[in-house]
Amino acid sequence: MIFRIQASQRPRAFTLVEMALVLILFGVLLATTLPRLLSNIKTDGARKGKASVAEAREELTGYALVKGKLPAADDDGTRTLVPSDIKARIDATGQPIVYILPNVNATGQSLWEHDICQFDSTGLSVVGPGGTTSDVAFVVASPGQNHALDLTVAPPMLPGVQGAARTVTLDSFGAATPTPGQQFDDIVEFVTLKYLRDKLDCENYTPAPPGSPLATLPMDNMSDTNLGFGSGASIVSSATAGGGMGNVLFLDGTASGAVEVLNSVAYRLEEFTIMGWIKTADTSTADFEPIISRQNNNVAAAANQRNFWISLWGGGSGAQGHVPGEVAFKASPSATPGNHFNTDSDAQTYRATPYHHDGNWTFFAVTMDHTPVTGETNRHTSIVYASDFATSTLQSTPAGQSDSIRSSAPSTGATTGPGLYTMYVGQDPQYNRYFNGYIDEIVIYGYALNSTDVEGWYNATRSYY
Repeated sequence: MIFRIQASQRPRAFTLVEMALVLILFGVLLATTLPRLLSNIKTDGARKGKASVAEAREELTGYALVKGKLPAADDDGTRTLVPSDIKARIDATGQPIVYILPNVNATGQSLWEHDICQFDSTGLSVVGPGGTTSDVAFVVASPGQNHALDLTVAPPMLPGVQGAARTVTLDSFGAATPTPGQQFDDIVEFVTLKYLRDKLDCENYTPAPPGSPLATLPMDNMSDTNLGFGSGASIVSSATAGGGMGNVLFLDGTASGAVEVLNSVAYRLEEFTIMGWIKTADTSTADFEPIISRQNNNVAAAANQRNFWISLWGGGSGAQGHVPGEVAFKASPSATPGNHFNTDSDAQTYRATPYHHDGNWTFFAVTMDHTPVTGETNRHTSIVYASDFATSTLQSTPAGQSDSIRSSAPSTGATTGPGLYTMYVGQDPQYNRYFNGYIDEIVIYGYALNSTDVEGWYNATRSYY
């Protein structure tokens, strides 16, 4: 039997009109939903980008509040970047987050090497649609989804220019950029210096000396049980002294103005560092101004029995290799016979007279280091540091200066009895010399600080003077 399929029973295809209607409906649906979909994708990307940049900002801020300074930046040769020890350093698109810092200031200080509380301005500004924000501590930025950094930095991030102001300029999000077809989509966050200073309570901040000091003599009050004050010694305010951390010791230049350190045996040291600030009351270079000493005053030859003796030099130019007003250091050798340590900061090579007898605050430091070498197991080296008020620089003993290296330790004296050395601030009783002026923040260590630590303490404290 043969069956025949009638024409009316055959499968029916879409007509052209029906296909056109379907395409029109699809087009309308696509036109109404695609922009929203793309917008959602873009918004989600921006949201993730903002979150990653905000996380970097918060982590950098946390670092600053713990360390008291910002971390140094990494760089890729053209841009400075969030450093590798910060976890939030990559944005949502996989690009490194840019990290913009102020330039090193005119005196060589930076927010990543020095305490934030030392700064009252930064020279870094952010200019945007909302106005200008000055004294910015740092800026973090994601290049956005176009992977191009649209903001401008002048002068450029690299190389840095010491003392130069730096400006970061932003545009409105979505604004056209100089690159055809590209919109401004950088995600930018910044933190001001004021915010960090407030969080760190910088108004009540006092820097702490580096390392582990044996003693600090802040010279803040007459009730300090470590010190015996003469009647010519007094404690004055920093305003009266023209600078200082808290109060300051004033000595009147007479025998009654000296201060004795009462537990002198605690400073019986072969290795040491002594640092502090001084300011003479006059500019006469004829006078010796003894700063601090530990020596034997029970015998006639006490001048040759010194553990340490630090003074502003006086008298004739060139005497014993020193010039008037120069910070000089002397110490007697423990071995007999032996040559004295007789060191200075070589001030005459960088400063015109009167050197440190100029009525300005001077930072000083002396280190005695025991570093044995082959054939000299008792080798000791002394270094003197002194600041220059005019240039805000720290100078030190040139390498190899004669009398700074000896194959003997400094003399320390006996532990008890008449051979016990006495320690003074502002006095050299052997020659009846007395300091006339201000002394502040003496710090003593039982080891030699390196030059980085000495300079770091100078930079940490110099804004007070």
